[in-house]
Amino acid sequence: MFTSFRLDEVRLTDDAFASRRELVKAYIRDFDLERLLHTFKLNAGIPSDAAPLGGWEAPDCGLRGHFVGHFLSACAKFAYGDGDETLKAKAGEIVDVLARCARPNGYLSAFEEEKLDVLELEEDRNVWAPYYTLHKILQGLIDCNIYLRNAKALDLAVNLAIYVQGRFERLSNWKIDGILRCTKVNPVNEFGGIGDSLYSLYDGIGGEERYKKAALHFYDFVKGRTFANGNNSSRATACIRGGVSEKAENWGGYGRLEDALTGGESESCCAHNTERIVERLLEWSGEVEYLEHLESLKYNAVLNSASAKTGLSQYHQPMGRQALKKFSEPYDSFWCCTASGIDAMSELQKNVWFRNGDAVLLNAFISSTAAWKDRGIRIVQRTDFPDSLASALFIEAEEPAVLRILFREAAVRSVKVNSEAIELRREGGFVSIERLFRDGDRIDVEIEAPLHLVSLPGSDALSALMYGNVLLAGVGDDRPLKGLSQRNLLEKLASRRIDGRVEFYFEDEEAARPDSFRCSESRSNLTPCTGIGPEIRHLIAASPSPRTEAPPMKARHGSLRFPLWKQRASIEIPMCVVRLRYRIPRRREVPP
Repeated sequence: MFTSFRLDEVRLTDDAFASRRELVKAYIRDFDLERLLHTFKLNAGIPSDAAPLGGWEAPDCGLRGHFVGHFLSACAKFAYGDGDETLKAKAGEIVDVLARCARPNGYLSAFEEEKLDVLELEEDRNVWAPYYTLHKILQGLIDCNIYLRNAKALDLAVNLAIYVQGRFERLSNWKIDGILRCTKVNPVNEFGGIGDSLYSLYDGIGGEERYKKAALHFYDFVKGRTFANGNNSSRATACIRGGVSEKAENWGGYGRLEDALTGGESESCCAHNTERIVERLLEWSGEVEYLEHLESLKYNAVLNSASAKTGLSQYHQPMGRQALKKFSEPYDSFWCCTASGIDAMSELQKNVWFRNGDAVLLNAFISSTAAWKDRGIRIVQRTDFPDSLASALFIEAEEPAVLRILFREAAVRSVKVNSEAIELRREGGFVSIERLFRDGDRIDVEIEAPLHLVSLPGSDALSALMYGNVLLAGVGDDRPLKGLSQRNLLEKLASRRIDGRVEFYFEDEEAARPDSFRCSESRSNLTPCTGIGPEIRHLIAASPSPRTEAPPMKARHGSLRFPLWKQRASIEIPMCVVRLRYRIPRRREVPP
């Protein structure tokens, strides 16, 4: 079905996405590897006098080492996507140091191996998520092999997987469950997506049973805690009062989010990982609803997570009123979302352009160039969306070629080819053009992005205001916006462009009413949430009129802010698997 163009086939050319990506690329290029690998060396008995990092990478932090795995993944993806030999060499240097730090039994980490012994033998000893960290290291090594063909990285990954398999092989199912479950037994423990990485190795080595068995230890645990929506809970059932899990990792009843606006209800990590899951579901089914979800994630959670000044990520993305963006510091935060954030920026160009056979699908109106190298075709997109509802596509072809171009039907109002309006073919939620294209042909798209409300599941009082799949937010006045309904949105709201940026404001209904909607300093105007910096913002934009005044609204699948997942019977979805593309031998000897 639909697969995203590869990272080396798409180049972002817009202001928002491309600039943040370049900021993170520069951050990785300039990062001091001596500091990055300091705790790995110390744990391996290798002298290091580098200045230690702070935050969650500090020498006394139980999660130290997790950032290194994401850093290696991001370094490999940037190097592959941009053909950057400097970053390729930097990734190779990291792998070389990790090879020196690996133990003969395959263990490789920045924390002591004995922490795993404590996790297995004792209860509630504050062992913080060792398998979470091992997953990040393992995935970084796998990505370094996938994107840069680094054989030493694959050797280290396989040996670490064998080590993990060996630890679990000797444990009972009861003990495994106690180790992994976030309860009073181990309330701060998480295991991350290590099952995903183990599946990747199992696929890559052609079905060797021991890797599959190691992976199933983790999947069996997840399967028994999987909701009907395919997601699973990592919240501690005996959460630490005042801790992050109590506030942020809220996995309440299905469709019951009315009490979930705690100020920490949306972790940036979740956006990155959800995007991986949804793109895999799209590959399996080709359903348009997954494309809607991917676009919403791209704008409202992935881009929105990153600072326009540094490219670094937020931890939480609060969704209520009085929400404040707080971004990572370069060397003193290293939250889980700092790490997944640089990973997300390294592959920001994915899921904009897709292909299926001889067809190309444009899913997001982001200025970019897609190079279909096998066919000698490049498509250049130029657009200012969401500040403009127009996009122009320019065909660059070595020779005339028949090409089928698809768009989501809900996102397109009209299309012209070389200034002539054309009739679109409509099928299954898509519209398409199929014709002979020549070098220099131009396609103009009028974008459809209606204003609409999306209710907070479980609440009759709160809704978010969307512009197509883009979430709107305001800065300033905290008063709720009352009296809005789907029926009267266009009467209450008007739009304008200020310095090239779109904003929506409330037209004055009755000048005599002190609480009427008006454009003034005391009333916040609404703009796409990605354009707002660390100021206090308000994303719950409306308190709808009673239901009798407006027809029931169908919540849009794919609205990141308050997602309603389509229920499926007996669904069991592991984390997205990145497949290795060739067979590897069983034994791994790591070269010096």
